Amino acid sequence: MDFSASQILTEDFTTEQINAIVADARLQIEAEEQFLN
Repeated sequence: MDFSASQILTEDFTTEQINAIVADARLQIEAEEQFLN
């Protein structure tokens, strides 16, 4: 995903929302790695 293209400003998100997005992304990456292995 290209975040720069969508011009997302961090001010639009609360710290909790950012943490939730990051945690969800990490879970997806881990799931993909397990699927590939």
